[in-house]
Amino acid sequence: MVNGQSIFRYGARDNDWETFSMELQPNVYYDIKWRYHKDATDNGVGDYFALDNIQMKPKTHRGDVNGDGNGNVNITDVTTLINYLLGGAW
Repeated sequence: MVNGQSIFRYGARDNDWETFSMELQPNVYYDIKWRYHKDATDNGVGDYFALDNIQMKPKTHRGDVNGDGNGNVNITDVTTLINYLLGGAW
């Protein structure tokens, strides 16, 4: 669930790994929850779910040194880089 809304459901299938991904917007608060609900059926292989390889990484643009995320390299990126190289504030 993301912000109280179910975004992905997985039911009784082939017991294979399922891949899911979604893009989160920068500078936005997200409430992410994982829930498992056991129903009344019995799966002879095992009744469980597992999470593996959870990754949360920022989507960046090459040259976006100041991290504003606009996808454009401009003078503020250059200024930020120069300040960093000269030991100034990042």
